[in-house]
Amino acid sequence: MTVPPFKESNYMRFDLPEPQPPRAYGGWIILIAIFSLMIGLELVQYLDRGKEPGSQRLEVFNRLRLAVETKEMVGALSSVKPANADDTLAKIEQELAKDSTKEAVAARFFSVARTEQGKGISEPVLSQLRKSKEPRDAFFAEIFSAKTLSPKRAKELETKLRGGGFISRLATVQAYEKAGDKTRREAMFPKEKSYVRIGVLSAALLFGTGGFVLLVLYGILKSQGLLPRKGFPLERISLADADRLALRCAQIFALFLGIQLAMPLVASALGKGVSKDGLTLATYLILIGAVLYIFKFPIGLKRFSLRDIGITKENLGKNIAWGFGAAMANLPLVLGAALLGQWIFAGLPKPEHPTTVQIQEGVSWFGISVIFFAASVGAPITEEIMFRGTLLPALARAWGKPVLAILAQGLLFAAIHPTGIPAWLPLATIGAMSGFLSRQTGSLVPSIVMHGVHNFGTLVIAKTILG
Repeated sequence: MTVPPFKESNYMRFDLPEPQPPRAYGGWIILIAIFSLMIGLELVQYLDRGKEPGSQRLEVFNRLRLAVETKEMVGALSSVKPANADDTLAKIEQELAKDSTKEAVAARFFSVARTEQGKGISEPVLSQLRKSKEPRDAFFAEIFSAKTLSPKRAKELETKLRGGGFISRLATVQAYEKAGDKTRREAMFPKEKSYVRIGVLSAALLFGTGGFVLLVLYGILKSQGLLPRKGFPLERISLADADRLALRCAQIFALFLGIQLAMPLVASALGKGVSKDGLTLATYLILIGAVLYIFKFPIGLKRFSLRDIGITKENLGKNIAWGFGAAMANLPLVLGAALLGQWIFAGLPKPEHPTTVQIQEGVSWFGISVIFFAASVGAPITEEIMFRGTLLPALARAWGKPVLAILAQGLLFAAIHPTGIPAWLPLATIGAMSGFLSRQTGSLVPSIVMHGVHNFGTLVIAKTILG
């Protein structure tokens, strides 16, 4: 019997799938718990913010300060007095007229607005200041009620109000003016400061214009196929690897929360020798070191290095340039998102950031240096590693939809910030741009640079206008 020759096509083939390692959902569960807790606490604090005494007047204070400083800035640079500044003061006066006899904060702002317009203050308003529990309000009442003051008394009132914020400084100027000294206003609003503000705002406008041009240029080059996408640094990973990255992200969040909770306890144990600014600096230095060091340890017998998540010296100059360019290109998008957020959530309390409030209240140069370091170095490194280095590739692999993952992590990035719901859209825009940038360049360095440049520029503007 003749045996037919073997032909592979005559037989059925069974290709067995490669065995997949088992899934581990612990990291995801921990992340859900952490995000739920953080977002819930931020929302509670944000919604309770308007119930705190005087907090609802923050937006009025900002408008009052901007009107006074705009009036002085334009007046210092030209003989033209800006009518819109006087209109703003008049509107603030009208808004606070009813509450100025019931609430000390409203009485304070109302009196400043009227005094800046050369108007007197009624006795019911002054009475509200005199019976206020805030000690400085009694000195405000004395300044606002007096038609004239002696130079000696003006000097004494300056001593009483020294160390206060904008309202205290402006009331001191008004006290000296009632004592016949007109030079204090020029000292509080020097021409040099006006030039600096105009320069910073002009630079911001130029930066935003350049960003719009870069957006258009990127669109053109992208449509012509000249800017191919490189993918996430960890794009080709298994589902088990995605689970490991989720656990690493949860570990980093735990470090972030644990260090921030532990450092005040350590400072308390050390005594009064540790300043608040020194504590903040130490916290961020330890946090950066801990986040970088944790990548020396494996997760489930597999180690992800800093290089794996996209932190490398390769193409460093090019990646830094991408970061600066993205910061410029993102500025028009962030501004548009901010306006949209303010319009959509107009009925909610105004957004604010603790750092902005701290700058408004006044801070030392060491404190400002710490703020700049934390916002421009510490936060970009730690947050980009948390969100774009670990969470984003994990979500992209788990869902199989990179764009959805980019948008989702951007929203989570926004929601954990202590600002408020109206600021979620611009913050999510920053987070999404970082995600797209990581996917475009295949590196985390441009995202860190973009984040740092954005925060630095925002602080420069805030310090110039509010500081």
